[in-house]
Amino acid sequence: MSLFMACEQDSVSETEKVENVILTEESLLEKAFPEETIGELLDINYLGQEVTVEKIEEHYIFEGDIKMIPDTKNSILKSTGRTQGRWPNNTVYYAIESGLPNQARVTDAIAHWESNSSLRFIPRTSQSDYVYFKNGGGCSSFVGRIGGRQDITLANACSTGNTIHEIGHAIGLWHEQSRKDRDQYVTINFQNILAGREHNFQTYIQRGHDGDEYSATLDFGSIMMYGPNAFSKNGQPTIMRLNGSTYSVQRTALSAADIAGINRMYPGNLILRRWATRQGGFWDAQKWLSGDFNGDGKDDYAKVFKDGTQASIDVHISNSTSFTMRRWATKQGGFWDAQKWVTGDFNGDGKDDFAKVFNDGGKASIDVHLSTGTGFIMKRWATKQGGYWDAQKWVTGDFNGDGKDDFAKSFKDSGKASIDVHISSGSSFTLRRWATQQGGFWDAQKWMTGDFNGDGKDDFAKVFKDNNSASIDVHLSTGAGFTMRRWATRQGGYWDTQKWMTGDFNGDGKHDFSKAFKDNNLATIDVHLSNGSSFGMSRWINRQGGYWDAQKWTTGDFNGDGTDDFTKSFKDNNLASIDVHISK
Repeated sequence: MSLFMACEQDSVSETEKVENVILTEESLLEKAFPEETIGELLDINYLGQEVTVEKIEEHYIFEGDIKMIPDTKNSILKSTGRTQGRWPNNTVYYAIESGLPNQARVTDAIAHWESNSSLRFIPRTSQSDYVYFKNGGGCSSFVGRIGGRQDITLANACSTGNTIHEIGHAIGLWHEQSRKDRDQYVTINFQNILAGREHNFQTYIQRGHDGDEYSATLDFGSIMMYGPNAFSKNGQPTIMRLNGSTYSVQRTALSAADIAGINRMYPGNLILRRWATRQGGFWDAQKWLSGDFNGDGKDDYAKVFKDGTQASIDVHISNSTSFTMRRWATKQGGFWDAQKWVTGDFNGDGKDDFAKVFNDGGKASIDVHLSTGTGFIMKRWATKQGGYWDAQKWVTGDFNGDGKDDFAKSFKDSGKASIDVHISSGSSFTLRRWATQQGGFWDAQKWMTGDFNGDGKDDFAKVFKDNNSASIDVHLSTGAGFTMRRWATRQGGYWDTQKWMTGDFNGDGKHDFSKAFKDNNLATIDVHLSNGSSFGMSRWINRQGGYWDAQKWTTGDFNGDGTDDFTKSFKDNNLASIDVHISK
């Protein structure tokens, strides 16, 4: 696959799905003017190259459904792609003509692209560069971002699959059979092609273009692939496999190879790197957490675990590109499964500490394992301070903005959420009620903290299932209490096995929400970016690295570049390996 490309992929895919309703190949093949006879053949200058096109009315048509504008000043064609034609920030703005029939085919096609790539399609407000879906006499599109309004024309007969195909052109895909190495996979029967349409079957090498290839081989199942009888004058195949057989054209969905190629073209906002391989033990009962334990500006990864009946802590120290493991505490205080372990800078010295809260006669006691920069020292900071029961949600954050992290818990109070904050003095905690019956509370909610509005005080927030989608309420800190606001309503999917996390992923000083989830046994990550008063969801990576339930996911700025990253530890022959998804 390539940018402005022919959907080139990793291997010859046999993903040749056929529409549930049997359609003829002619009905599947996109044409800008399906009822027109051959237009006037012209050689035009397109992006620095001479290209043969058909001029029909005022349009210059290439390969049946691709519109071109002569003498544009964009980048030079690159075989199956134009490298300058990408949409910046993986974002395509669009508008839909009010009179376009069956607009669901557009929204369904957009949803298909969004669910299989890192691209985001956002309704246009005032953006100058955007795609405009309009009614017309055929199915057609320009290739890549050309600047200004660019039309995708859809006749009434153009299906959702045809629309997926045309969006493929708009984001930069050429037809699959035009790739420069196609003769290794297919035979073109020029004797069967309509007179005057032979130019549609040239490779980019034959037209004198070089290329940016994003994959290795042709994909017969690509949604961008011509059918075997395309532009046939006699009903006989114009394209055949090298062995003489034909193939099925499909306009159902992006093939697996299409998806792999498009995610090379439009990589997400995260880069996957292995930072530790079989580094220390791994078992399910360990508690994995992140923090800057040595105060060097880079977050580290650490685990606390039962050692006899006590707690030992190993820290995997970041050097910006990998982790090195050190034992920082051996049999330091008790350890049992019902304890709640967290991290934070509780004394405000610039180094993150470990802490645990536990049931002490029905009350909450808190031990803090203070970091020295090379180890931990345990101190009791609260004894029987407020109630304790298993259904409470315990978190940490600097809720009053004094530079020291505090403890807090939310809990069910007559079906509503009340919040107690254990405020740090630097050496102990003092309990205060900051919210009473503020919004709903139930066990399946995910409660987290972060400075979501960037005012220097951490806030509480919860994400929950709302008709199978995610809604998010933020309890904004005033410095002495919380005020609840709805920041996202039914924004992306929600299910129990997702891993929800917070962090400042774009480095703007405001914390965001995010979720990692299994997508065909791989990890896909959506980020709900904060603008200071609400969240907007973006797909940051599609199917990057493995995903399974026993992995331990967390976030932190592991390379010290000012943006938070994702990390996961997992069992690798009974030892811990660690992958970091680095924010770009």
